[in-house]
Amino acid sequence: LPLLSSLDSLGRFRLTVARRIGALCVVAVVSTAIAFGASENFVEEFGHFLSVLGTLFTPWTAVNLADFYLVRRGRYSIREIFNPRGIYRRWNWRGLLAYGTGFVVMLPFSVIGDAEGPMARLLGGLDVSMPVGLFVAAGVYLLVCRSLDLSAERLAVAAADAGLEPEGT
Repeated sequence: LPLLSSLDSLGRFRLTVARRIGALCVVAVVSTAIAFGASENFVEEFGHFLSVLGTLFTPWTAVNLADFYLVRRGRYSIREIFNPRGIYRRWNWRGLLAYGTGFVVMLPFSVIGDAEGPMARLLGGLDVSMPVGLFVAAGVYLLVCRSLDLSAERLAVAAADAGLEPEGT
């Protein structure tokens, strides 16, 4: 489902119930085939896969949490989130910069399978990449959001919401 949503951000891709069910069926068949064809060390390999997911999602989580709790303080226009030409735009350079920085900084602290970053090696194989990635990505995001004009954003949201409300309300 996140893959389908990602496709929608690249262009017009209508998410229908049939496409969602189809995507779920494909994932179910592929994951079942992988499970049946898995090697004897499936649990270990699955642990490596979860480590990769943690490395990919940690900076994303940091950006989302920092944006929601510290930058916008929970004030969003749901309508504008789904508008690629709206106030939030299709891509947020601040979020992408913070994500990329957090991800790159995590790598020296990571242990994924046999791959061990230099800082993790210095720590005796201890993987501390997630807290590092959380703090770095959130810090970078907060730093670059200092130039964000939230009052203008709130006015634009209020104007968009007022224009879409039925008359008489």
